[in-house]
Amino acid sequence: MKKLSVCLLFFLCGFFINAQDIFDSKKSNVKFSYGLKNLSYCNFYTYKIFNNTKIDKNRTFLLKLKNSYGSSDFFDEKENYLNIKSQISFVWNNNIVCFIRYSKGNKEGENEILTYQSSDSLPNYISESIQEILELKNDAFWEFYNSENNLNYPEINKIKSFAKDKSGNINLEKLAKVIKENKAQLSKYLDN
Repeated sequence: MKKLSVCLLFFLCGFFINAQDIFDSKKSNVKFSYGLKNLSYCNFYTYKIFNNTKIDKNRTFLLKLKNSYGSSDFFDEKENYLNIKSQISFVWNNNIVCFIRYSKGNKEGENEILTYQSSDSLPNYISESIQEILELKNDAFWEFYNSENNLNYPEINKIKSFAKDKSGNINLEKLAKVIKENKAQLSKYLDN
């Protein structure tokens, strides 16, 4: 019970992660910090956007993604849709940056998996790292993040320490490298 109380306390307090714990600060030369409220990972599973889908104005990046297809002829076909698979967002230089992994689908079941990136101002190594991480299924991402091992994820338990810094905080650049180097081993946790 004491352990649960401590975990809840960290969760309620916002639990901040320093930037150097997430990306190599020597490369970024930017001082900032991430909190759980600023670094989020969300899996939408079968959230589909059709031409007539109403999107809450608070979901700014989903609106931008939908609108980017509004000017093309993609939505002219009623059966075409955007299937949102996952999203990761964070603050970079005081701006919210969002990556959305999605597929373009149609009634024939044809899909093309793409990534929407809200900002082109990120260094390439960060963009590439985030895109690698977006391939993870939602549950697998959080298993890398968690400090305790889950018996249902033995492959992740063996390698998750390589995705963390000395303090035990997840480092997204290291996580991307671990995913890239262990694709075969992690294949059941990837959303291809």
